[in-house]
Amino acid sequence: MSAAEIRIYLRELQLERLEAESYGLDRDQPHLQDLESERIGYQRALVAAALDEILTLRSELSQRQYG
Repeated sequence: MSAAEIRIYLRELQLERLEAESYGLDRDQPHLQDLESERIGYQRALVAAALDEILTLRSELSQRQYG
């Protein structure tokens, strides 16, 4: 999954949380905890994917410069 795809999914999770709150489901702690746990996991995945994309780009640029 690319960093852009992960960002989109994180926005969807945020929207799901906002919808749950608007319907009064913010008192459903297990559901909110699941959403938060998933958000944290995807936030970590976003950092890893972004770093991977940056390192790949740097590698490609370096190869062009010295290759």
